[in-house]
Amino acid sequence: MPLASAAPLFCAGITTYSPLRYFGLDKPELHVDVVGLGGLGHVRVNFVKALGLNVTVISVTCDITSSENVVTKQIL
Repeated sequence: MPLASAAPLFCAGITTYSPLRYFGLDKPELHVDVVGLGGLGHVRVNFVKALGLNVTVISVTCDITSSENVVTKQIL
């Protein structure tokens, strides 16, 4: 992956992954809610799923279920 393409992942990655670790939310038996499915929300959902956690996305946008990037089954 070119560095120019990977650079935004570092910013969004540390923004979304750091709180998961800081608050101890990186344990597989936990359930995490993600509010909003914008740029950071997509990254957060991917991290949460990679850690083996259950995730629910909370969003006011009605068309998020059509996104091929949504990897969760629970959307409110």
